[in-house]
Amino acid sequence: MPKIHSKQISKELSLLRVDDDEVRYFEALWEIENGITYNSYLLTGEDEVILVDGWKREYADDFSEALKDLI
Repeated sequence: MPKIHSKQISKELSLLRVDDDEVRYFEALWEIENGITYNSYLLTGEDEVILVDGWKREYADDFSEALKDLI
């Protein structure tokens, strides 16, 4: 079962992370025993917000909820 994490790293930077232990192959080629981690970063400034990267599509609802918790 995937685990969802969010953490404020600094005043301007937050981490959103999901540990996906159901994935068995990276890029459908290389076997991975412990799953994979998807990381996204949210950078907030005075006038802008920047989201770096996203998660696998099947975690879109979880991603939205984690993002809402940070902003």
